[in-house]
Amino acid sequence: MSGETSPLRRPGSVRRTSTIDITCDDSGTRLHLAGAGRDLATTAEGRTQVLATAGLRATVDIASGTVVAIEGHPDTDARTSRLVGRPSGSGFRRAVRTELPDIASDGSLLGLLLDEVPVAVVIAGSLLRRRAGEKPVRASGSAVLLPGRQLVAERPLRPSPPVDVCAGWARGGLLARTVKETGKPPLSEGPEVPSLRSPDDPDAWHPLATMPVWSMRRARRMDVVLADSGYEIDALFRDTRVTDESAVERGVHEYAIRATADGAGTISTIEATPHVLPAPECPAAAASAQRLVGIPLAQLRAHVAAALTGTSTCTHLNDALRALGDLDVFISSAAEQNGQPHSG
Repeated sequence: MSGETSPLRRPGSVRRTSTIDITCDDSGTRLHLAGAGRDLATTAEGRTQVLATAGLRATVDIASGTVVAIEGHPDTDARTSRLVGRPSGSGFRRAVRTELPDIASDGSLLGLLLDEVPVAVVIAGSLLRRRAGEKPVRASGSAVLLPGRQLVAERPLRPSPPVDVCAGWARGGLLARTVKETGKPPLSEGPEVPSLRSPDDPDAWHPLATMPVWSMRRARRMDVVLADSGYEIDALFRDTRVTDESAVERGVHEYAIRATADGAGTISTIEATPHVLPAPECPAAAASAQRLVGIPLAQLRAHVAAALTGTSTCTHLNDALRALGDLDVFISSAAEQNGQPHSG
């Protein structure tokens, strides 16, 4: 079993958890995305307070890739409906920034769930390929998933990423070679991952539905706690799938991140640890996280998109790092749990 479990919440901390559950209807023509999230404060005395919650429901037409229905919460004036008819992949985030500029930039849970839509649709491609009849490769239980022989469907349901976009898709790497030789990327079964739920802490996560057969889940946890010289950050990013009646969740992508920030919210130290990744070249990209030292949390989303590119980086790690930028919005709550003002 690979991956991390959920640590106990620390006194004086704030925890953000979010999930996007991905399923396909029986006709195989539409993807359904169900998002949920919660910000939970834990006081120095151990009491809990829900700071915010959010939800998202979206339906995507697989053939065209367009959003055919979407509803967000909280969204008092139903502005998320403006995203109906927009592409769910490239261009979706730009549409969110255009139609919902305040939500796109406010670091809210709803903003995070909307930001997840295009990536959720992309990773669903492997689920659709499996439903189309392609059999996965049984992998070993090693921390980094190394695909074995290639078993491919008749055609890819989504195009592969461009070569040299990241370490895993580097020219000459396993994934790029496989696509060049077969026309399709390999599939792997993936290691079983531990549950995110904590028997010692029923409030560790917002309510999590049981994943049905033929589903995927993108999950995030971000903890912030006030430390002597600033803030300590502990984050987890995980994609999983369930593809048989055993209901076993198998890892697709997973990174853990540990960081510290000074009182103004600028990153002082950071370390990324890969747990489950699709290619042997992927883990080398973990070192790219060090480039964020000295960057304010509030600038992370823009900085990661502009500066962390190419084969020394990882698209999945970048996604995890970008989301840390939202911590700037509620980092002050960690100080408030300890009766101290936020200096950022």
